[in-house]
Amino acid sequence: MIKRLLFGVSFVLLMWLPVRLYALLQGNQILLVDRFDNQSKVNLLGGENRGEGAQFALGEEAFGKRGASLSFEYDVTEPDASSYYLFKLGVQNLSKMGYLSFWMKDIKANDASKSEFLVELYEDTDGDGKYVYGKDSMDRVPISRFKAGGEIDEWRKIVIPLTRFQKIQHWDRTLEMTIVFEQKWGSGKGKLLFDDLLFGSNYPEGFNGKEITMQNRVSSFKIGGRVASPEMKVKSGKIPITLTLTFIDPYLEEIRFEESLDEGKSWRCIQSFYDHSTGGIYTTNWSWPHNLGRDNNKVTLRAIGSSVRGGETELGGPYGINLG
Repeated sequence: MIKRLLFGVSFVLLMWLPVRLYALLQGNQILLVDRFDNQSKVNLLGGENRGEGAQFALGEEAFGKRGASLSFEYDVTEPDASSYYLFKLGVQNLSKMGYLSFWMKDIKANDASKSEFLVELYEDTDGDGKYVYGKDSMDRVPISRFKAGGEIDEWRKIVIPLTRFQKIQHWDRTLEMTIVFEQKWGSGKGKLLFDDLLFGSNYPEGFNGKEITMQNRVSSFKIGGRVASPEMKVKSGKIPITLTLTFIDPYLEEIRFEESLDEGKSWRCIQSFYDHSTGGIYTTNWSWPHNLGRDNNKVTLRAIGSSVRGGETELGGPYGINLG
């Protein structure tokens, strides 16, 4: 009887919780559109990507210095000129999502500080499964107000709350997203890199552009099955790396494992994680870099937590690793 009563009370309380508060308790849910590592014209949702002037940046030029990033050249210097890159999403239900985000980097521009473009979202208003101009709705938002800080030639995070797309009525019928450059917006001519395009559920409404101090709690960080220490020796082959959290911050977006070959001066991504429904356990296999020898080199490993706004917190490490 008591168990039934407690269950009933818990159910009622949950029903009364505001939708946003309930989302925070559930953690940040991420819907990845594309990471571009597969260098495909089909995104992770199964839809088509297309746009003239698009290629892929690889290796050291890519975000996180691994895989690939989308490289997009635009030229809208002529009157009424425009350039775009389209992502077909299928018929996506974004009703539980709170924001759209991606990383971008200016590579070359006639005035990179003024580089501007629009993000457009399209919905299937009439429910026929496709976008028809004049029948279905769309809305567009300029990104200038949503650029994170940092130097022009560095990777910067763009985070746009979906409430800014006020003309979208049916968030359960989102069809397409487009990045648009137009001459009238002062875009000019240039080249940008894009990566990690996604929708997330928990937008920090009350932070007013300020960085988020995350409260993740670490249980352990293990390398090769052992709790990591400042200096470790490992054997060659595939080595498991596991981070375990006892509390996941509601504004955590990404967990990233990184390696450094210069004792922490620069970092390269080993693996990143956006799925936070795994009970706080993040694991992958790591191998000693093939271009390093056994005797006179050391690799440094660490685990990073990245917030919705792109701020980073070290959750494990840095740890010096040698072959032994």
